Amino acid sequence: MSDEIRSLHEFALEARIRLHMRTGEARNPQDMWAMATGTAAAWAFHRTLQRLTEIDPDAAAT
Repeated sequence: MSDEIRSLHEFALEARIRLHMRTGEARNPQDMWAMATGTAAAWAFHRTLQRLTEIDPDAAAT
């Protein structure tokens, strides 16, 4: 896995963890929904990159 792909994985995981921890700080349902949506998007991004490296490691390395 290339350094760029690894960095994207780390970013996605860090964003998910950071957003997940902040969801409890939401002051209203709209804020909680927005934070949860961001968490889901970051996690989906991470899983997509992970799957790409499983399917085609050579393409992910470029």
